[in-house]
Amino acid sequence: MFFVEQDNGYEMYSVKNPLLPIGDTYKSVVAFTSSISPSVREGEGIKYIDKVGNVKFELPLDITYATNFVNGYSLITKKESGTTIVGAFSLTGESKFFPDFNILQVLSDGSLLASKVDDRDLCLLDSQGKVKVDYKSTRIVFSKNENYCIYYDDSNFGVKTKEGETIIKAKYPILSFTDDGNLIFADDDERYGIMNLKNEVLIKPRYTMIIGCQDGLFIASKDGETLGLLNMKEERVIDFKYSSLFFMPNSKNLYAERERDKYVYIIDRKNNEIAEYAELEAGNSLWYFNLLDEYSNYSSVKSDYFDVSDCVKSLLHPSTDGVDRSIDELYNFAGLGPEDCAMVLGMDLTKDDIINDVWFPYKNLVTNDYGTISYGLGFSAGVVETYYDEYDYWELHPHYSYANHECDYIRVKLQMNSETMNHKDQIEKQIENVLVAQGYSKSTNSSKFGNPMYSNSKIVLEVIFDYDNLVLKAYTNY
Repeated sequence: MFFVEQDNGYEMYSVKNPLLPIGDTYKSVVAFTSSISPSVREGEGIKYIDKVGNVKFELPLDITYATNFVNGYSLITKKESGTTIVGAFSLTGESKFFPDFNILQVLSDGSLLASKVDDRDLCLLDSQGKVKVDYKSTRIVFSKNENYCIYYDDSNFGVKTKEGETIIKAKYPILSFTDDGNLIFADDDERYGIMNLKNEVLIKPRYTMIIGCQDGLFIASKDGETLGLLNMKEERVIDFKYSSLFFMPNSKNLYAERERDKYVYIIDRKNNEIAEYAELEAGNSLWYFNLLDEYSNYSSVKSDYFDVSDCVKSLLHPSTDGVDRSIDELYNFAGLGPEDCAMVLGMDLTKDDIINDVWFPYKNLVTNDYGTISYGLGFSAGVVETYYDEYDYWELHPHYSYANHECDYIRVKLQMNSETMNHKDQIEKQIENVLVAQGYSKSTNSSKFGNPMYSNSKIVLEVIFDYDNLVLKAYTNY
């Protein structure tokens, strides 16, 4: 089974019948590994499905990212108190989190490639989270058998053993493992070749690109534009004619694109076409990531679930410095003059703090998953009084004072990020539900909500959408 990206999402196909889609369309998918793929349907959280579309595991909604399984584990992330924590989810349905480390990879022996939260250098942890090897490098890539790793040092790459012993010094600007256990390298002129782990050159660096080597065959380009398939004697197996060419994971077939016809193909190693996909936009990040089947590297999906209730709660009761604030609390500014408001806010008041003699500039409270929440205080016009004294050379020196006006209204603003903006209608409806449940009554054909509060006044809340801003305006209706 494999997935193909279409305009409306990802469709699942069988190699036995590669033109007939199977089951539902998915918004986000990654490769099948261990015959399971994390997938996301529109508006839902992350579910792991098998190759016929059955749900094997469903993650809690607070887990927002998940990768495909590699060595029996899928990397997952969640947020706790605003901090992202990375963990590992096993094929048995168990999850582990390591708050002190950023987990990057789980190896076949259960050890973990990770970095400390406060340190970029990578290390190897045992399954309990204890450091086994400190690689003292910010980049580590393991070979297929995990006995060796490529490390980064001073702008170049070299090779270490899994235990941290250097066997090839870092002197190559580009270095990557092949499936055959050899290394693709580039010289200082950015010409590509292939060598073994003894640092012996197998293919001299004379190609502008080498992007894969498997079963004694490698994909290369001489002009940087067209790709072909060659053997280790550098004899052509498939001519240089494809704009994209990749080995399909765990398959003897290849994924190919031709720039001129914008078709995508699956071909065998004799250049026979097995399947053809028309009307796909060739060259636009398609590659074989869209033909996903038993892919051995990490790729991830993001949950499409949007917690409308939590978004509205963060607006009505924004938390900052561990303290929940609310419209009701901010309303306590009502009746205070500018100097008193500035004192409560901890501001040194200047004439520029009140814009157009009407309101304070917004003061940020917190930035969360939904955007940035801030608030502003409003005053009636004319709060700033200006008078002038004569100054040298007939110039006038302005003086400012604050008229005895009181704070009229409070505005709490959520500057929405792009994801939040996609759910504006749901957010508006949820705000209405929450306010009505709290005793507010919605005005007919209006976005205003009234609620009797305090003995001699009545608070009115007005919901205002202004492009990417959602504003709650609170004021007194006498």
